[in-house]
Amino acid sequence: MRLRVLGSGNGVPSATRGCPGFLVRGAGEVLLLDPGPGTLVAAARAGVTAGEVTGVLLSHLHIDHHLDLAALLFALRSPRFHGRPPLRVLGPRGLLRTYALWREAYGHWVEPEGYELDIAEADAGPARLGGLHLTAHEVPHGRRPALAWRIREREGGPVLAFSGDTGEGPGIVEAGRDADLFVLECTLPPGEPTVKHLTAEAAGRVAAASGCRRLLLVHFSPAVEGTPVEPAVRAASRPP
Repeated sequence: MRLRVLGSGNGVPSATRGCPGFLVRGAGEVLLLDPGPGTLVAAARAGVTAGEVTGVLLSHLHIDHHLDLAALLFALRSPRFHGRPPLRVLGPRGLLRTYALWREAYGHWVEPEGYELDIAEADAGPARLGGLHLTAHEVPHGRRPALAWRIREREGGPVLAFSGDTGEGPGIVEAGRDADLFVLECTLPPGEPTVKHLTAEAAGRVAAASGCRRLLLVHFSPAVEGTPVEPAVRAASRPP
């Protein structure tokens, strides 16, 4: 299983960081994880076209984490993609209503033509997306449902854990439990409350509690740029 970061910023893109977006390859799948605005362009620059994407996995339904799903559905209307494999989309509760509103607003331009589209909602617990084995964990991020994901190619195989947006809490620790790679958000500058997002110090605490083997921080806001992120993470993750 391989991960490529397509966007490591948050909802305020900058010249150096785009909105969230990740590409995962494994178990025969080409997966877009939280495809925010600009993800499809970044994927194309990485050599992956819209027609190659077999799945989309969402953590929550904020614009910076899912808007390029609509762009993907629009792109797949092209006749060049007719006859392609099914596209599977999995996300939190509210996804089906969001898609229904897109259909109301955009009509057939977001409906499948020449291929099969499977959109489903997930609660906490095990799930599948094509050949990938998943486990969803509820995490705190305001009033709307938010999930962190554990992704494996096979049962008992290496684990990629992904936080989406999250505050501190037991759900995000369990999502990253003993993960081989934990992709964890780091949105806030030092001193901010970590109810909906994490500071570097909070990310260090979560990583230490999870026992993950490797940590990759993403979802940096402009306020975090230039702050001592790595030293803060290491200091917070040291045993007392």
